[in-house]
Amino acid sequence: MRDVNLLEYMGMDAQKWAEMFAKTFAGEIISPSGGNAAVDQGALIGWFAAAIESGKMSQQVVQIPHLVWKCHEIASSKGWDDGRNPMEVFMLFVTEVAEAAEEWRNGKGVTETYWSLAKPGSEQIMVECPRDVLDLATTARTSGWDDMSEEEVASLVYWGFLKPEGVPSELADIVIRVFHAAGEWGIDLEHEILTKMRYNETRSHKHGGKRA
Repeated sequence: MRDVNLLEYMGMDAQKWAEMFAKTFAGEIISPSGGNAAVDQGALIGWFAAAIESGKMSQQVVQIPHLVWKCHEIASSKGWDDGRNPMEVFMLFVTEVAEAAEEWRNGKGVTETYWSLAKPGSEQIMVECPRDVLDLATTARTSGWDDMSEEEVASLVYWGFLKPEGVPSELADIVIRVFHAAGEWGIDLEHEILTKMRYNETRSHKHGGKRA
């Protein structure tokens, strides 16, 4: 007879659950009030499922400082060194916004991503690229990629054979340009975003009646 709420008793301590999981098979589970405690198998399964999902999410969560560093690192490795004229950088932001507007002007939806053949990547990438991806790239060049799976298209993008296009991609470029600049200039962008978001919470409805 179950006399404890196992999930409340165990909490989210991974070590506790691992120990209990091991003891389950040995028949050694004892309730906090004494005596044998029936293991709530549903709670146990639920926790492991939650742990797996949590693990997946932890791999996907990337903090802004890391993205700023990575965008700056990639740009620098491609020859876009520090010391640029700030006005030049600001206008590069504008060009990315204009490219997003042009995608929409040409009939693309704001959530629509499409692909185009990219210029050949570096020789090192070509050497490291798996044979099956090279074969896919050949197919893409000769017959297109409409019949390819999402995984196959993703592989071609990863290895630089297909270039993402569309409004979403241009919005990404805007952010990448901003992150590169923040990294170059040493700006704590995460702090600035959180500070400005908090300030925006204090503003009046439509910021005092503005139209946009």
